[in-house]
Amino acid sequence: MMTPVKFFILGTVSFTVLIGAQQSYAQDATNAATTSAIVTVQENTAAEEFRDGMSRAGEGIANAAKDFTDAAAKEIHKMDADVVKSGPQSTTSGDNTYMSATGMLNKPVYNAAGKKIATVKDIILDENGQAQMVIISDGGILGVGDKLTAFDYGLITKLDANGDVIMPVSEDMIAKAAAFSYDNSEASDSVHVIPAGGYSALALLKGNLVDFRGEKVANIENIEFLNGGKARVIFAYDQTMGVGGRTAAFDFGDLTLVRKEGSEVDFRMNSDQSAKFEEFINLAKS
Repeated sequence: MMTPVKFFILGTVSFTVLIGAQQSYAQDATNAATTSAIVTVQENTAAEEFRDGMSRAGEGIANAAKDFTDAAAKEIHKMDADVVKSGPQSTTSGDNTYMSATGMLNKPVYNAAGKKIATVKDIILDENGQAQMVIISDGGILGVGDKLTAFDYGLITKLDANGDVIMPVSEDMIAKAAAFSYDNSEASDSVHVIPAGGYSALALLKGNLVDFRGEKVANIENIEFLNGGKARVIFAYDQTMGVGGRTAAFDFGDLTLVRKEGSEVDFRMNSDQSAKFEEFINLAKS
């Protein structure tokens, strides 16, 4: 800061002294202005260099982050490509084309006019996991005389947000359709049963995922149907007392189905799948 010049009149001051003081004051002001300008230029230059440095640093960080993200994405894609072939898959895809067994079972069936005509009771799959039939119940009269009938799964035209099923089926069609029975001995022209090699979704949901030795490693949580047919199996692991834990999936056709006593069925992995499953679990924990 410039120090102002103070004038003290001690008596008679000559004109020359006053002129000298004024010149000194002007010179001081000029010097101060020059110094201020130099400082301002230096400050602006430093600020500009700082901004340039921060910009270059920011670009470097962004590029490094992008390179890291791209490398990570490539590695994850490679892992997915390796795993999905015959191993467990993540269930975080959010694919809205999936319709699940638990999402449809016991949900109402509406016709095209929006009238409730039945309830979904089961879904029948073939040995490859392709949904073939949907089993519906007309509910009978006040719960009495309930009739089960089997319709082609392809008749499901829509599944709304509440899980309600829409099918172009009328009450008259249900009344005239052949009945459905889980007892194969009742098979006849008027009674349909599960086709040879077919599986009930209800029975599959009661099963487990087992390793190549037959030891249980996870619970079957759900069965999802992609694009109206082919299924994948959702299983839950790391649960406590059958609650919580994490979920993953196998393509239905990648597993071997092993029938147990009664109607229950386990999904069995081979030795390679069992190893991939263990790697998958360890990776999820890390």
